[in-house]
Amino acid sequence: DEWFFVREGEFDIRIGDDTFHLKPGDSLLAPMGVPHAFANTTETGRMLVTFFPAGQMEDFFHVASSMTSPTPAQMAAVFQAHGMQVVGPGLPTG
Repeated sequence: DEWFFVREGEFDIRIGDDTFHLKPGDSLLAPMGVPHAFANTTETGRMLVTFFPAGQMEDFFHVASSMTSPTPAQMAAVFQAHGMQVVGPGLPTG
């Protein structure tokens, strides 16, 4: 599961087929196994994101941050190795 809490700015978050517009103080839960994406729709934004359970995501960020200029195929492999799959284009930004 992934929990989003907007601290500053505004974000669009798509969970499955539904898109939600969040403002500061809003939060939303994206259940594990349901495709989701988010985009900042303002010039600046800050969002707190929490993962349940956190272990695989911690390792994903460790591996991904150690890569220099990865190709889309290399990133897809890292996602897959951590139980995730990129299933479509991202959301448009503001």
